[in-house]
Amino acid sequence: MKVSLSVATIFAVAFGLASSALAATSSPAIIEMCGSGSEILNSTTFEYEGKEITFGMATCPDLQAEIAAKRGPTSLSKRQVNVCTDDSCAIQCATTGAQPFIFDCQTVANALEARYPQEFLVQPGHYAYASAYTCAFGFFNLDVSEYNVCYSNFGFNSIIAADHCFQNYPSTTATPGAYCLSPGYVGNDWAIKIYNPN
Repeated sequence: MKVSLSVATIFAVAFGLASSALAATSSPAIIEMCGSGSEILNSTTFEYEGKEITFGMATCPDLQAEIAAKRGPTSLSKRQVNVCTDDSCAIQCATTGAQPFIFDCQTVANALEARYPQEFLVQPGHYAYASAYTCAFGFFNLDVSEYNVCYSNFGFNSIIAADHCFQNYPSTTATPGAYCLSPGYVGNDWAIKIYNPN
């Protein structure tokens, strides 16, 4: 199956590779990833199996500008797209900053999967994140529509990419991070980034 990437997806990956790791609870780091003027809209911490998990949402002005340039400022859609499928993204191993540890990624994935069948909403040009210790998963909405994202699928797709790219760390074949990229067309244009938030 040939995967074609949208301009916004390629932009997000290139920008992500060039930037250092995004800290889930730090506004300056969000700005580093999402551009000046980005804001953390909400952030909450909860406990899962004795470990602290942070979940939040941030604006991405640079991504919003890229979406507006690609689709036009009036093409934002009020419809919602459901993102609740597994194996719907292409894994790309990459350097996303410091090395995340797979056991922390598994904790984040388990906490997200435990929220089944709940969903969260990600507006166009926004970023949702979940993190614990050395591992964070980020979901970027690169589309013109709102996305309803299943926590469980967000966790599943993220841990599959993490396992594929750095489960065997410290092997020289391990990469410090990963992406899971959607096909990149309207209605299925998003990216997941797995990174160390510290």
